[in-house]
Amino acid sequence: MFAPTPVKRFFQMNKPLIDQTNSESRAGYCGHRWTFRIFLIVTVGIFIFNIVSCIGFHDLTSSSVDDLYLPQSLRCPHKNKTRLEYGRLHLARSRVIICGLIRDREAHISRIRQQIEEITQLFDDYAIVIVENDSKDRTRQQLIAWAQDKKVAGRIHVIG
Repeated sequence: MFAPTPVKRFFQMNKPLIDQTNSESRAGYCGHRWTFRIFLIVTVGIFIFNIVSCIGFHDLTSSSVDDLYLPQSLRCPHKNKTRLEYGRLHLARSRVIICGLIRDREAHISRIRQQIEEITQLFDDYAIVIVENDSKDRTRQQLIAWAQDKKVAGRIHVIG
């Protein structure tokens, strides 16, 4: 009356799915199944380990939503702005020593100087130590000229 469903047809099949007369093919099939199962278990284990390691279990007494890893798009912008302001206030009360090693970079001195001066404006006090390593161009002369500038007033020390 009704046509058998594909599942019923599958179970009504008389042919075995695997040629059981050939023991090598059956052993190979079972080996592939176990290999796939082990691979799946290892993959799931690595995935779970990566997820669990992002959740800070070091202090469960003060657990909150902030302890979980959230992408930047899901974080509260007000908290980010507050943290940024707190960080800037902390930098304004901090001192920093910037150290660098340079050789044969005469063409880059002006850009480096601009970047360092922008960064040092964030701090209360700073010192810059630059080690010049036997440059063949005028890198050393430009660094010494920068150190003698009145804006930096003895905060830059050139060694070399």
